[in-house]
Amino acid sequence: MSAQRISPFLISLIAGPALLTMTGAAVAAGPCDQATADIYVAPDGNDAWSGRTPSRQGKDGPVATVAAAQRLLHSVKPIAGKPRIAMLRGGRYELPATLSFGPEDSGSPESPVVYCSYPAETAVLSGGIVLKDWNVQSDGAWSATVPQLADGGGYVAQLMVDGQRRYRARLPKEGVYRIVDAAPSVGTGKSVRDAFQSRPGELNPAWVAGGDAEVLTLNVWSASRYKLLAVDTSDVATVDGHAPLRPPHQLNKNRRYYLENVPGSATDPGEWEFAHFNGRLRYHPMPGETPATTKVVVPRLTRLMEIGNGDETTARVHDLVFTNLTFSDTNWVLPPGGALVNQSAASIDAAILVRNADRVTFDGVRVMHTAGAGLEFGPGTKAGLITNSVFFDLGAGAIKLGTGSGAAPGDPPGPDRVPAEAADGNRVINNLIRSGGRVHPAAGGIWMGRTSGNVVANNTIEDFYYTGISVGWTWNNKNIDSSDNIVIANRLYRIGQGLLSDMGAIYTLGASPGTIVRGNWISDVRGNTYGGTGIGLDEGSSYLTIEDNLVVDTSGPSLSINYGKDNAVRNNIFARSSEHNVTEGPPKGGRPLLLSQNIMLAEAGKSIFDEKWPRSMSWSDRNLYWSASGDQTEIAPGVLLSPWRSNSPKDSSSAVADPLLDGLETGKIHVAPASPALVLGFAPFDVSGAGAHLDTDAIAKLPAAPPFFRDAVLTPGSSASQ
Repeated sequence: MSAQRISPFLISLIAGPALLTMTGAAVAAGPCDQATADIYVAPDGNDAWSGRTPSRQGKDGPVATVAAAQRLLHSVKPIAGKPRIAMLRGGRYELPATLSFGPEDSGSPESPVVYCSYPAETAVLSGGIVLKDWNVQSDGAWSATVPQLADGGGYVAQLMVDGQRRYRARLPKEGVYRIVDAAPSVGTGKSVRDAFQSRPGELNPAWVAGGDAEVLTLNVWSASRYKLLAVDTSDVATVDGHAPLRPPHQLNKNRRYYLENVPGSATDPGEWEFAHFNGRLRYHPMPGETPATTKVVVPRLTRLMEIGNGDETTARVHDLVFTNLTFSDTNWVLPPGGALVNQSAASIDAAILVRNADRVTFDGVRVMHTAGAGLEFGPGTKAGLITNSVFFDLGAGAIKLGTGSGAAPGDPPGPDRVPAEAADGNRVINNLIRSGGRVHPAAGGIWMGRTSGNVVANNTIEDFYYTGISVGWTWNNKNIDSSDNIVIANRLYRIGQGLLSDMGAIYTLGASPGTIVRGNWISDVRGNTYGGTGIGLDEGSSYLTIEDNLVVDTSGPSLSINYGKDNAVRNNIFARSSEHNVTEGPPKGGRPLLLSQNIMLAEAGKSIFDEKWPRSMSWSDRNLYWSASGDQTEIAPGVLLSPWRSNSPKDSSSAVADPLLDGLETGKIHVAPASPALVLGFAPFDVSGAGAHLDTDAIAKLPAAPPFFRDAVLTPGSSASQ
């Protein structure tokens, strides 16, 4: 947790007290570099021992559980300036229940309580159980009973085999099914269940036997999971759920869907299925796997650790540090009535939840193989730090900050947030966030709801099927639920991947005065039917500053806005968008965008702005426009700059000219001295240092995370991408 791991690039972008706070917090866990602690924990320890030695010494030695270390640390007398440390020897700790930390586990700013791995070792806190006693069946599949789930009350969302995710068997084996049309719902009131018309013979009525088959629909900006209840003789399928929201979430015509966990469908290597009524799991091994040498982990706990509670009137937890620990293997349980998992999967629980706590730090941890989200700084969490960490192979998103429940579309403006309940002033710095949405594809890498004063900086976010970073959670610009958030120097790529729509690498909602999006490098963003935006300012986004960002290679616009007010967009480079560089939604009063000193490079056959631009209330000037059409570059469809200026007060000083720049591939933007962009006030920038700065050797050793869909399914024109 050393200060030198903070990127010099970030230091060049952030000035003043914010930087001092970051570097000051980065020394709390230094004592864990030495093999000296107050309490030791080991997989072969004993909770009846004192925990005072790192290995067994006669009839004494380390304790066996973190819970025992917690109790023993209570009796360690605090010494000013010296942290109290519980050090875990390397190995796997199978958690019997969620770890809970309360006010009695707190430290102080000068003497935090620290939980860490022993030097050069890795402690893994796992919410799973190792499945043994396999029976090998005649077709080569393995079968075993999950002991804790043999009573018929269990649910298994994911399986880990030798540290790699295996997916439940899916039908169809390639691509997706398509709903022919919506069918009348079944039942009334709270018992209503949705139905849809499938293609003749596509679904087998026998698949509902046992009640384990599930339907997952890929909606517009959400995904839904339901139990399959019935398939009748007319090929009408009924599911255990109801989507009362708008059409984008409903079982409508042409909606993509597939089935999971159909009895007997696990036939290919790496596939598995689970029968809840008897707790039997059936797995088809990959080549070379044997029951004797292969470790199969069934995630059981939905949450690994909880810090604080939901009552802001009680004593708060404070000054806890977790460093160089791995948190792994969580489950997710499909609730009765199914689950509509909306944008960013904000409703999905995290493996680690922090509430009503101050100065809680996660430094150098790994959070991986989750069925839900990774780590949540929830209500009342303040001055927390997440840094130098890896979030990998996630069922949903990596990090959640703040609370939800903002005014949703169609709602009247609600009350502003309550400051005591807010999660404010937290920092997410220098983390690798890779391969999310493996159970809930509508997840985003970092979700920031109703929250203010946070710094999200120098993170690398890659391989997600929805948004990279989402800021704000109110669908209007009347409530001020978020403000003064800094999203800076992040590297985002392989976002969207053609699976869902209405998404962006960086996505904002609602009014957010003082929020800055600066120095980010965004590339390879692909939506499904629309979206795929580099920076998307959705409903009500207002009073943001967007500057010094490089946005390239997007299937949608480089920058889009639905509606909002006074968003300053300056000194950015928007290039290689498959659509227009900038698009706007319907006007709703005010000036949505104030564009200046940007370089916008349109693709052949595309104009810089969309057809709404001539009527837009946005302002633009001193921008440089260019495309393969050269001097005939269109500002809007059919509109050239010269006649445009004669009929509009906009762009009086803008120009159409080659910017004479390079560096779009490397992030090191170089502009020739003769570039007209310099005359217009454009200031060249270097975003090559954006993203995480971590141990590259350790990152290279991460196991592969199988994709949610095979890449071939996501290519344009395939059955899943239409």
